[in-house]
Amino acid sequence: MITLWKTAGHAGVWEGLLLSLCLVSAAFAQATAADPDPADTRAARSASAASKHVEDAVKIVQTMRSDARLDRLLTQAQGLFLVPSYTRIALGLGGGGGAGLLLARLADGSWSEPVFYHVGSISVGLQIGAQSGPAALVLNSSKAVDAFRKNSNFSLNADVGLTVVNWSVASSAEAGDIVAWSSNVGLFGNAVSASVSDIMFSRNQTDAFYGQSVRLDDVLAGRIVTGKADGLRQALTSR
Repeated sequence: MITLWKTAGHAGVWEGLLLSLCLVSAAFAQATAADPDPADTRAARSASAASKHVEDAVKIVQTMRSDARLDRLLTQAQGLFLVPSYTRIALGLGGGGGAGLLLARLADGSWSEPVFYHVGSISVGLQIGAQSGPAALVLNSSKAVDAFRKNSNFSLNADVGLTVVNWSVASSAEAGDIVAWSSNVGLFGNAVSASVSDIMFSRNQTDAFYGQSVRLDDVLAGRIVTGKADGLRQALTSR
């Protein structure tokens, strides 16, 4: 509690201060009541960002499918991880970041709805200079898809029993568990093998996209259905 002492000579000053405090308090209360819940605002931003990732992912799929050999690879894929905008900012080995989304192949041959992730580093040999662009990981095995079912940070590399090959360099990309592709070939350098680390499932963005709390496995198993990603799923299945 704040107590204001006043004297006869300063009564007008103290009364003015009290009036100012009352006005400030009233204005703050009015602003607080008018502003949306910060949690709702964050959820709206996350939902908007997720929808933008899906929209941009459609363009990536269309570019990939314009290559007949890559299109054949996609028809056999067990999963597809798309990063609409990846930036490699470090000089030397690795470094960078982006946001990605994963779709899994369902038993009937269709594709699941997307789940969202944050991506740390994609390392491909000696990398000099900054590079950026869209990227994709074509998952050729169920083991590669299963790697994405973790709720904690994980990596995709030989250390966890997964081979990640560079599409623009490898002579037999289909042999890898994962094929790394980008329309900017400089993003992955000239190395045959690659490593992706610091991947984390984005609970906030995934829940915001669906407007409810969802289980990662339920989405990848096709138990969650929404029309928000129909354009992306159709881009993967249309002929």
